[in-house]
Amino acid sequence: MGDITGFAAATYLRGLAFVQLPTTLLAMIDSAVGGKTGINHRAGKNLIGAFHQPALVVADLETLTTLPRREWNAGWHEAIKYGVIRDADLFARLEARLPLALNQPLPWDWLAAVVADCCRIKAAIVARDERETGERKVLNFGHTVGHALEAVTCYRRFRHGEAVGIGMVAASQIAVRLGKLAPDEAQRLEQLVRRVGRMPGTDGLTVADLLEALRHDKKVSEGQLRFILPSRIGSAEEYRGSVEDVLPAALADTLARFSRRQPGDRLLPEAEGGAES
Repeated sequence: MGDITGFAAATYLRGLAFVQLPTTLLAMIDSAVGGKTGINHRAGKNLIGAFHQPALVVADLETLTTLPRREWNAGWHEAIKYGVIRDADLFARLEARLPLALNQPLPWDWLAAVVADCCRIKAAIVARDERETGERKVLNFGHTVGHALEAVTCYRRFRHGEAVGIGMVAASQIAVRLGKLAPDEAQRLEQLVRRVGRMPGTDGLTVADLLEALRHDKKVSEGQLRFILPSRIGSAEEYRGSVEDVLPAALADTLARFSRRQPGDRLLPEAEGGAES
């Protein structure tokens, strides 16, 4: 809702002022902040869009009281992202307190601090690089493979945050294979992603499917796919080298890790995904 409204405001009369009133955790900590607006296309995620900053963002935590569990989970994955890319302390707090946050009543003071920290990190990065020519690219951690997962399932199987959660694990596997990230750090990330809760499986998807979708991603530069890779929890940057040698194996590993086709198990129902950056 925020993306399509912002896109309309950006294009009508060449730009109208608008206010973001996010009512999901994911929107509060990520998509409502930063001025990216856009709509999806069958060729890829958010290929049609504009940069248009809101005049005001109002995040009222009371609107989260009726949020479905899957929407909560989608937001937690984006919060994990901020911990990985810029704030090891935030990541550690999520490791320690996230189990509490998954049960009612929610620790509201703690949640408010998490929302504020994520907004602080994103706002600071956007202030330095509004149009994603440099540092802002780090906010795409987990989104390269995440967007591919959304595209190949027609935006109907995964919530956006769920796809990003799997995408972060994929990126960490690439980093481990390149020698950029210690295996125990990748394990911490995957454990926290899994702690958020059950999500739709990757069953039926293939490495070839994802590779084809990745070729249409916005992050292809000069014919080369760019990934944001962590060097440790709390630090991630754009990797400008080639990942071609390790990408297929990392994707195959990730698809296997999140497969749900087990005896007595079943896939979650398909649902429309979010439209975040």
